[in-house]
Amino acid sequence: TDPFSVAYRIKDIVKAGNSNLVTKFTGLGSNAGWGMFRDTDANARVVFRLSNGTTTYQVVSTVGSIPLEIWTHVVCTFSGNSDQNGLKVYINSILNNTGASLAITGSLLNANSVVVGASSAGASIFTGQMADVQIWNVELTSTEVTDLFNGKQITRTTNGGRIGLMDCVA
Repeated sequence: TDPFSVAYRIKDIVKAGNSNLVTKFTGLGSNAGWGMFRDTDANARVVFRLSNGTTTYQVVSTVGSIPLEIWTHVVCTFSGNSDQNGLKVYINSILNNTGASLAITGSLLNANSVVVGASSAGASIFTGQMADVQIWNVELTSTEVTDLFNGKQITRTTNGGRIGLMDCVA
């Protein structure tokens, strides 16, 4: 699987229930893909999850990392190294957590569209605001994550770049 990064700003207004933030799969279990979710309880965490269709790999941000009513910048990166330790979650430009070492097997590829703020079936709707959603076909460096947090434009001359942008508040 190739490296990628997803960056966005969220302002959460409800700390209950599972919410899809940015996903590219129809669900877990028999569906390959990736997604970012707001945790299912009052812990206010981001879950960054990959699935090959049979096994789920994930990294979870620390409890309380997504406060209510405050804009929070989140960047999830994957190195493409075929190990769960290639998953990283940054909160407000600070590396919050990295996945534990576990080999990733199989493919994450699918033909699904990227969905923002809900599942592909329109369920698990995020009850807050999102802005500046960006998808990259590279693993962003910590310096690039900090630049995004500070509102700087990232320009890459080699090795890929931004492939998607939703520049609005939803």
